[in-house]
Amino acid sequence: MPKTREDIFWEFYLETSQVVLGCLHDYLFKRISAFLSSLKEDKNLLVIGHGRYALPFSKHPEEVSKFLKEKGKLVFTDYKEQEIILAIEYLDRSGFFKRSGLKNNSFRAVKSPNDLEARTATFTRGDLREPLPFADNSFHCIDMTLAAHHVTKTLDDLDRVTSEVYRLMKPGGMLHYGEGFINIDTETKIIDLAVTIRDFLGSSILFRDDRDPENPRLYPFEFGDPKPYSRLEKRPASKTLFGPSLDDLVLDNEGQLTLITHFPNGADGRPDEDAANLRAEKLRKLLKGNNHNAQIYRDGNKLLMPLVDETSEKDIAKILTPINSLYGAIENKVRKNYKKDSRVLKNMEMVIKHEKEQARKGVDEFFKSYDPIKASLKRAGFKKVEEFKRHEKSPFISVIAFK
Repeated sequence: MPKTREDIFWEFYLETSQVVLGCLHDYLFKRISAFLSSLKEDKNLLVIGHGRYALPFSKHPEEVSKFLKEKGKLVFTDYKEQEIILAIEYLDRSGFFKRSGLKNNSFRAVKSPNDLEARTATFTRGDLREPLPFADNSFHCIDMTLAAHHVTKTLDDLDRVTSEVYRLMKPGGMLHYGEGFINIDTETKIIDLAVTIRDFLGSSILFRDDRDPENPRLYPFEFGDPKPYSRLEKRPASKTLFGPSLDDLVLDNEGQLTLITHFPNGADGRPDEDAANLRAEKLRKLLKGNNHNAQIYRDGNKLLMPLVDETSEKDIAKILTPINSLYGAIENKVRKNYKKDSRVLKNMEMVIKHEKEQARKGVDEFFKSYDPIKASLKRAGFKKVEEFKRHEKSPFISVIAFK
């Protein structure tokens, strides 16, 4: 059976992790080990978004054993059951359980680590798009490295994630939050476009975010709403907003925006093509004046445009340049260290091309930089955001916070 793109991604991730993520992994492991080793009570660790190789913990079984001591418990959670099964198989195959002395508790539902045996590694399904399946105040330490950026499309999403992590932590507990050192701000772009279109049409619109088809979001932009839009929120809408004259603005999982509108009708009751084309052209000019120069197409009662405009100075500065910087740094590291390994380089080209294209369209890889992460952690209730570390010669950061 040929390898899928996901298989190639994970193969590339495992082979190049020390080169690409070595500084990040070494730091998070050092901080977690030091914190848990300092606790005299029984301790437990939750790893969110472990993936199929559970890095870097799978590479340090003796150290995991040392910081968990006699009664510690390790819980792994990921949103894909298949990845959990593959992780268990890899840890078993690589000798992790034997070398760490931890019993493999396998894949099971977990409400609280208090219900688990001491010195066990347990795997359970948990999706950051939803409340995680654990009781309040359950974990001494949580690692969330390169997991949250898949679900933090908006600042509300980020707040939901940080609040959920805060809920799970014991007082005094430590969080390691690993992230890419860029801020992909498609949220501001969406708000600018939606408000501009709403005011041009002179009517309310409903923005539907379908970038994650399994978890669509609806946001009303009501005409005449005096509130400033600094972030996408599920605002209460009046009953008239959802009437038959409503215009929809839909963002799909390919980064395509579609305005479903109501163009004027002629005497025969059919759309007046001349009036519709004139209205569409006026909107094109208005958006161009607002730094959205990309081609806008009319298809019947729809106007289609990309979310991210590759000719816009604002989009280049706020979205495209940070993305190019992140993936360019990864690519340079891999090329430098694997210049004679054509297979790794071929896999890299496939993996980075896909990841980068998705990010450039604004549909995946929703990285948040230190300032919004720190502010969100504070809003969640974390009293001490102790450290922000930009890893040397690396496009990744670590944030350490305490409850």
